[in-house]
Amino acid sequence: MPFIAAMNIDLKSMQKKFYRDVCGGSLDDVQRTIRIAAEACHVELTNLVIPGHNDSDEDFERLSEWVSCVNPSIPLHFSRYFPRYRFDTPETPRDTLTRAREIARKKLRYVYLGNIPDAGASDTICHSCGNVLVARTFYNVLITGVRNGKCTRCDDTVDIRGLES
Repeated sequence: MPFIAAMNIDLKSMQKKFYRDVCGGSLDDVQRTIRIAAEACHVELTNLVIPGHNDSDEDFERLSEWVSCVNPSIPLHFSRYFPRYRFDTPETPRDTLTRAREIARKKLRYVYLGNIPDAGASDTICHSCGNVLVARTFYNVLITGVRNGKCTRCDDTVDIRGLES
């Protein structure tokens, strides 16, 4: 851990059965890894949203609640699923990702949508006033609403790695 500055960890579901049956793994092990890593380095989480498997409001609420108890500033990425290899479930509807983001923003400061080209889906938003702090379009990044570690609209402190003075 002392040699790792950051990591992105997939948190597939908050259902132990999903981890056991679909991933062949253990939710407890993933949660333990996230807790340990969050104490030692910058952590971001990705949740691949698969229709009919981990896309209910309850799934999003449980996931967001758990992550917020670890640290509400951990960035959470809801990623759009597309059918590949052994899964033939239809792709994740855009409105499902939007709903996931709305639910997660009640508990978490930084929530993003992945595998979706919608404007604003990957922007970093101030959790206090809704100002766009960092605008992202594909691989272009523009810091628009942060100055000296604070939001330019409401002056709240912004906890974003790489922007430290």
